[in-house]
Amino acid sequence: MLSLFAQAAQVFAKFAIVLSINVSLFLIVPVTHTFLSMLKEDKKQIVPQRRIVAEMVKRKEEKQEQRRQRSRIRSVSNESARPAQSTMKFKFTPDLSVAGSGDGVAIQQQQLEVEVFEEGDVDENISPVNVQAPPYPDRARELAVEGTVLLTFVVYEDGRVGTIESIDAPHPSFAAAFRKAIQSWKFKPAMKKGVPVKQRVRWPVDYVLD
Repeated sequence: MLSLFAQAAQVFAKFAIVLSINVSLFLIVPVTHTFLSMLKEDKKQIVPQRRIVAEMVKRKEEKQEQRRQRSRIRSVSNESARPAQSTMKFKFTPDLSVAGSGDGVAIQQQQLEVEVFEEGDVDENISPVNVQAPPYPDRARELAVEGTVLLTFVVYEDGRVGTIESIDAPHPSFAAAFRKAIQSWKFKPAMKKGVPVKQRVRWPVDYVLD
């Protein structure tokens, strides 16, 4: 009697286990199906949102490109509407040989003042006003030195000797004497086109013993 009861209990326990498993499966399947359905719905909602965002970005880029094209068209139309500008360059060289007035005469006079003219390149050469050669140097007389002293100097517009370029002398004592004396020499300046100009002069002085 007890063994039958025990067997019945075992059978009942197995039945209960099987029943609980079936109930669990019965409950799990709908829940799983519902969960999967919700995931699918979420994915369906996410995809359209991404498409909407992508379309918005694309439309924004298209609008920006349209604005750029409009600005380019405006700039091209503005440039075409402007009058053509000449890029030619003219070189103006005044003819100073033609008598004039104002700035042309001033420029001509400035150029004449800067340039040093040679003998024969002026309308009037210099002429001496106060020119005295130094006396015979004592040392040269003692040595009985004779010869020609050749001076090369520039007479400025005011008639004074401004630059001594060279002194060729038969003895150094002549050169020292002339360097001192020439500072007091005075000339009438050379003239070119009615303007006093600088002139380079070569001035010889002969020294002969008595």
